[in-house]
Order: sequence, then C-alpha cells, then structure tokens
Amino acid sequence: MQAASFDWYFFMDSDDELRPEVVQETRSIVENPNPPFLIYKMPTRIILSGRLIQHASVYPAYQTRLFNRRTWAYFKGPVHERIIFDGKKYPVGVMKSFYYFHWPEERVKNFWAYQKKYARWEVETIRFETFGSFIRWAIWYRLRIIAGFIFWRIPRLYLLHGFKDSLSPRYEFMVLGQHFYILHLMIKKAFSYGFGV
Repeated sequence: MQAASFDWYFFMDSDDELRPEVVQETRSIVENPNPPFLIYKMPTRIILSGRLIQHASVYPAYQTRLFNRRTWAYFKGPVHERIIFDGKKYPVGVMKSFYYFHWPEERVKNFWAYQKKYARWEVETIRFETFGSFIRWAIWYRLRIIAGFIFWRIPRLYLLHGFKDSLSPRYEFMVLGQHFYILHLMIKKAFSYGFGV
C-alpha cells in the first residue's frame, strides 16, 4: 500500500473474480473527483465448482474491498485480516456489483479440513485479557452465532429458497460445525494457557 501510486486501493484474492460490471462501477467511483464515499463494501457471492450459489445462510454478506488512501485505512490481523478505519469520520458506501468467491475443486473436496485449518489459525491469533472478555467473545458471541444458524439462518434459507440454487446442506452444516470447533478451541486455549496470553 505504501508503494502504491494512485489514491484508491482495491484488493482481492487470487481465486476470486471481478466481472465487467464490477470493473465499470469501480471505474466510475475512482474517476469521480467528489465521490460520495471514500470506503466501499461489496455484496458477495460464492461460486462452488463453477456453479453460482444464489442463496446461502451467510447471505447477505459484505466485504470492504475499495478504499481511498485519504482514509488512512490499514490491514489488521494475520488471519482473515480486515480493514481498520475511522467509521465515524468515513461512512461506508455499498457497491451494487457482486464480489465473487471461487471455491476451487480442491477446497470443495477437502472442505472440512479447510474449515478446521482456518479455525485453528483464527484461534491462534485471539488473546483473552480477562475472564470477562473470554465469556463475552468466546462463549456468548459464538453461541449467538451458532443459535442464529440453527434456529434462523439455515431453516429460513431452505424454507424461502429451496435447495436447487442454494448452498447444499452438507456445506451449510460444515460451516456451522466450524463455529462449534472454534468454540471448542477457544475454551481449550483459555483453560490451558490462562488469560492475557
């Protein structure tokens, strides 16, 4: 980012896709001398083995992908890094075009191993300074996510949209399983190493 020559940053992963409408919308933003926003998030969609997934329990999902250097935004976190910026000073705009995540064949075949690997990496970066922060973020927050999937997101997905264009139950329940696994790892870490570690 420090070596960049232009005022706008757009970042993406090597297995993701920008379709022509995304490029055109991005161009219209960065060529505007007075854009309404300096930070934009995009709605996301999954492409699984070449098939566009129209409906999933994680939709609508957004990721911040386009931002201006004037915001002094920066990346934080070694795993699933996110953009940090002053949200009060810089409100976030929403792009109309979708950002497409490709789930390659290798990831699809080894989906559970992939989920567990990222769960372990994510938990390795977490630090609980106090017992209260552990209860809040490891227990309460994660249980809310799990309950949301079980009692709302997954049932609602299939009741409203059926199975044809939706992410299959196999993957939905492996995503849910990842949250149980993260909960297990965080409890194990907290009681093995203590807090503030």
